[in-house]
Amino acid sequence: MIMKANPVLKTLICVLIFTAFSTTLQSQNQEREFYQLKTYTLENGNQENLVDTYLENAYLPALKRMGIHNIGVFKLRSNNYTLSNKIFVLIPFSSQEKLYSIEA
Repeated sequence: MIMKANPVLKTLICVLIFTAFSTTLQSQNQEREFYQLKTYTLENGNQENLVDTYLENAYLPALKRMGIHNIGVFKLRSNNYTLSNKIFVLIPFSSQEKLYSIEA
């Protein structure tokens, strides 16, 4: 059985790919950015609430204290968790060193 991809998910992936490639086309005078995309896969509404609380009260404030801003959090909206059970967190970094140091 072949499953059709969710159109919202296709759009999100296209936007992320476009954003990643557009930064490489910018002027050489500007610094490069590096991105990390975290994906949280959920099984029910309770897990969604737990992840929301974690992101809002712990993870995102910690990133901001480290000087990381413009963090994107994206959710697919649907009443069916089999179709939209993910939360995406897109984190920009000014260097590879900063990207690797955050996960250490």
